Amino acid sequence: MTPREFWTTSQFQAVTGGRWQCGDGSPCLSPLAGVCIDSRTIRSGQVFIAIKGDRFDGHDFLIEAVSNGAGLLVVERCSARTIEAVEREATSRMGSAPVSVLQVENTIAALAQLAAAYRRCLAPETTVIGITGTNGKTTTRRIVQTVLSQTMQGSASVRSFNNHIGVPLTVLGAQAGDRYLVAEVGTSAPGEIESLAEILRPDVAVITSIGPGHLDGLGTVPEVAREKTALLRLMQPGDAGLAVVNADADIDPPLLNIPQPLTTFGWSPQADLCMMACQESMTGTDFQLSDQTGWHVPLLGRHSAGNATVAIAIARHLGLSDQTIQAGLSAVTPEPMRLALCALPDETRVINDAYNANPDSMLAALACLVQVSSGRPAVAVLGDMLELGPDCLQYHREVVRQAVQDLESGRLSRLVLIGPTMQQAADAEQVAGHEHVIVSADHQADTLAEVAAQAVSPGDLVLVKASRGMALERFVDAVRSQCADRNKKGCLDP
Repeated sequence: MTPREFWTTSQFQAVTGGRWQCGDGSPCLSPLAGVCIDSRTIRSGQVFIAIKGDRFDGHDFLIEAVSNGAGLLVVERCSARTIEAVEREATSRMGSAPVSVLQVENTIAALAQLAAAYRRCLAPETTVIGITGTNGKTTTRRIVQTVLSQTMQGSASVRSFNNHIGVPLTVLGAQAGDRYLVAEVGTSAPGEIESLAEILRPDVAVITSIGPGHLDGLGTVPEVAREKTALLRLMQPGDAGLAVVNADADIDPPLLNIPQPLTTFGWSPQADLCMMACQESMTGTDFQLSDQTGWHVPLLGRHSAGNATVAIAIARHLGLSDQTIQAGLSAVTPEPMRLALCALPDETRVINDAYNANPDSMLAALACLVQVSSGRPAVAVLGDMLELGPDCLQYHREVVRQAVQDLESGRLSRLVLIGPTMQQAADAEQVAGHEHVIVSADHQADTLAEVAAQAVSPGDLVLVKASRGMALERFVDAVRSQCADRNKKGCLDP
């Protein structure tokens, strides 16, 4: 079956085993125009799958989906009154065909079934690339996508669509004629990678890193490694694929015993692609590989060399020249809130890395800050790291200890610790009274604004990093606002 043949109402019914509650699918637009779970953004002819989430239930937005052009509704429940309303809305649409409603037992399971079936439809020319790891998934996906797009049509995950909903949506977003599909694969509990890899069946599988992350669900770092390497075990069979694995990651060797070719990268001299001679600045990262080639990627941080090396390995595997690969690397831009550098009018520079954090990424961001500061006063604003299990406080203490060492050596000018666990770590390390340390367990917006006013001065280089639940981008907003106020006041002064 071709991708075009997949996008029919009859195929959706066959794959999901659903029952028609309104129409029999025959009046719908064919081929269907894709899948959507957001009634606000659905396009004409797309399938709306009603997902019940933590905050919203797609079943509450069926009429809006029809109004915006849905060609098929996939639901778990649908009352007679709702069906009548759907039919009325469909009839009122100017120039639109009627809408059918397909009822399934579980819409999330149906989404996975559809994605797995569509994956089997993709042509052999479409290289499916799965990327997992404790750190670097999103940035690596962005780099790989940017490099491959220099010469190929393809698709990739939107933002961090890497869970049981995001991965199926990524697969279903592939287009006929795509030469590649790049998908992030995330996990927070045992077995999640395996279930997602069953859908994805990657031709190329990447492990960017292994470290302490989501330990509330995964338990220990060795269990993180076992979970992540499930992606390798479920690669497409045959020797045409490629596994790309971080040689510096602590992975039990039997977990890497796979039939597909394996390329390693890292700082270890034993890596197939060993990175060396790395130079960092606020314009990006320059590095060399052990094959004597030199590279530049306009992203902050020494670890960016590793993410770029993954893209180099994959692009070479797919036949791109080094010249084309470098052109792609040069075109890369950072993901929002991932070491994204922001220049403010008062010469303050903010490195916004507030999207997420774990111990390894926190230490890497600190190292990046002190490396690229180039004489500017460097301010580290570090918030709580979540989901770290019973050793949570110990991990926070290690980060605080390193930050204080940087402070006492002069590499940092000020240190700001935000959140209840950071406060506990500061107390345990006896740094709360330090002249250049500010500690606040409270992370409400008003408090963050007060702390920003104390901690940040014009011309500083400020790193802001914490786990997603801390929403520390509000600190960045406060710095921006204060800069704007100073700028406005300066303009008004005689």
